[in-house]
Amino acid sequence: MNVLIIEDESLNAEIIVDFLQRYDPTILISGLLQSKEQTQIWVEENGPADVVFCDIELLDGNVFSLLKKI
Repeated sequence: MNVLIIEDESLNAEIIVDFLQRYDPTILISGLLQSKEQTQIWVEENGPADVVFCDIELLDGNVFSLLKKI
């Protein structure tokens, strides 16, 4: 499973990664991003992930506006 994590707080991102790896060590964290801008570039270069875990409010705005766009 290809997982993308969008979280601007490092501790929260680490908690998600740790949980996923303990739940299923075969899960591939294919991206760990901190902003809408990084996410848009990542998706343009890599295509969609199977599962996305994301914070709603990032430092550069609300993630829903980006998700609608991509």
